[in-house]
Amino acid sequence: MLSKIRKFIPKKYDSAPTVDQLIKDPTVHRALRKAWRDSKPNAPDIPFGSSGSLKSEQGGWIIWNKKTRRVEIERVPGGTRDGLATISGTRPEGTSDRQVVGWFHTHPNKNSEGYRTGPGIGNIRFTHAEARVPGIIETHDGRIIIPYP
Repeated sequence: MLSKIRKFIPKKYDSAPTVDQLIKDPTVHRALRKAWRDSKPNAPDIPFGSSGSLKSEQGGWIIWNKKTRRVEIERVPGGTRDGLATISGTRPEGTSDRQVVGWFHTHPNKNSEGYRTGPGIGNIRFTHAEARVPGIIETHDGRIIIPYP
């Protein structure tokens, strides 16, 4: 029996990729899947407001490298079960070669624990005030985009 081998081929972009391109990009996909695993989304359910959860939000930045024409990922330290405060103040500086084109994070908690799947007001505020690029959230229900502007 032959097994299928998928070759990882990074995409190249002649201009800054859009959020629709980012969610289909193999580099971004791999980063989101790794962040998802690192967030421990299948750890035992613990109700909102209770201690003891092993889950933690994970995330980082998506940068378009103008020289290589490929996207790069910069992770930030993991957050808590209830947020990714570790991303605040970490937006990479834009240069002539690098442009921030997105940010991402995970929501590993479930509705059954008392959490919302979608973006909270803090996610939306962060997107508009600090990130100033679209956001992507990896959830149990799939990927959710926080548009910008």
